[in-house]
Amino acid sequence: MIEIQKGSMEERILRILLKKYPITISDLQKRLKVKREIIERVIKGFESRNFVTLDVLPDKVYIRLQRWDFSFVGRRESQKKKLKHPKNKKEKLRKKRVLAKQKKDEYDDLVYQ
Repeated sequence: MIEIQKGSMEERILRILLKKYPITISDLQKRLKVKREIIERVIKGFESRNFVTLDVLPDKVYIRLQRWDFSFVGRRESQKKKLKHPKNKKEKLRKKRVLAKQKKDEYDDLVYQ
């Protein structure tokens, strides 16, 4: 089983390749709306790992999957932990200012005594 990170360009390309064949690089570019160079770089990486084969025809080059045993790992965007935000930001800022002023006043009292 080959593990592919979720959310990566590799995952996006593989999901399209798993659903649709035949497909060309220009078709992938139109679907993903990214530069052709990015897609070509990922496809070359797939080709070096023997995931895909390029079928060269006189007018087009088609991408063909060699393997189908991909596993997509990682968290989905909806599963990522949300950051906790203060309920009342203004109140927290006001408290910080009051504490800072109290510390400043304490320091001033020590200097002038």
